[in-house]
Amino acid sequence: MMGNRSPFSQTTASTFDEETGVLFYTLTARNALGCWSYRKGDEFIDSTQWSVKGRVHDFAHPIDVRVDKRGSIWLLNNNYMDILLNMTLPEVTTYEIYTAKVRELIADTVCDI
Repeated sequence: MMGNRSPFSQTTASTFDEETGVLFYTLTARNALGCWSYRKGDEFIDSTQWSVKGRVHDFAHPIDVRVDKRGSIWLLNNNYMDILLNMTLPEVTTYEIYTAKVRELIADTVCDI
């Protein structure tokens, strides 16, 4: 049983950081990145999760996330609504790539180890 992710918690991608024991996942409807640490308890509920939105950047539409072997997290973000509504301009980049150190990103959150 997974537990309750709460409303607007649909995800398109996730990645697990073995070093910290943190699961990261995109929160598409919230335009955010979420995390959950199994080391804080095995219940997947609101109080054991955290949203990265606003801590680093307000994401337009997070679509993929990965953690590399060096302890960095990578997030691919695009302007989905602009693309969907055909409002893109050829000279404008429609995607962004963000990176951060996992330990710095989760510091002082419920996902901190």
